[in-house]
Amino acid sequence: MTMPWRNRLESSCPLGGITQCGPVHVRSWEIPERTTKPWRTFGQFALVYLTGGRGRYEDIHGRSQDIKPGDLIFVFPDLKHFYGPTRKADVWQEVYLVFQGPIFDTWMEQGLLSMDRPVVHLEPVETWHRRMVEVVDRQPPDTSAGVLTEICRLQHLLADILGATDPSLGHGRQGWITQARALMDSGLDPHQAARQMHCSYATFRKKFTAEAQIPPARYQARRLIDRACELMHTHHFSDKQIAQQLGFCDEFHFSRRFKQLTGLSPRAYRKQLP
Repeated sequence: MTMPWRNRLESSCPLGGITQCGPVHVRSWEIPERTTKPWRTFGQFALVYLTGGRGRYEDIHGRSQDIKPGDLIFVFPDLKHFYGPTRKADVWQEVYLVFQGPIFDTWMEQGLLSMDRPVVHLEPVETWHRRMVEVVDRQPPDTSAGVLTEICRLQHLLADILGATDPSLGHGRQGWITQARALMDSGLDPHQAARQMHCSYATFRKKFTAEAQIPPARYQARRLIDRACELMHTHHFSDKQIAQQLGFCDEFHFSRRFKQLTGLSPRAYRKQLP
């Protein structure tokens, strides 16, 4: 799954918007050497998720740490910082979202986004990579409603990141359900996820259903169909290709399951696509 490139926002929304996004894949030796501290000031918020390579993060407040795949960097407006590869043999891979607006200023004012924790670790990498990609539409939204939809997705992502990484939030409901969802999103079935959460399947199913308002098996099926919808929208795959990629036994099983969960056949769904 590849994040689309974006260099500007087509429309505006009073709450803000995602102004830039995309993947980065560079060889560290292609980055020129610097003789002075390369502080950068960005002017907007950004999320940078490292999916390959290793490097280092530093900022003007004296924070300095090694970073590796699974590390997420929060970039804050006007904070002088630097991050990048440090090993000459490394290939640096990241996906990033750049955003701005008063709604995110409020997150920062309330302490939900804090310069005290500029780097957090999120696994499985494949799951959080996909979550980053799913925030943005393949084409920049050209209406305020479209921008608002992306903002809501981004806030949902931020909430799940905090639930998975902030000790003050992660011991309660949000932390447990975020971890449970991430395990199933990584490809584990509910029984395997229950073992990873150190509980019986019956306990896992009961707690997951109470907190997510959907049984775990149905949640996983729903996520699978969401992925199928994305493949139809972005790659124009056939039913057979989607069935093979997502693990259905054949295209007929996929078609039946798709209609059960969406109310539409794959063919009818495709007719609705722009």
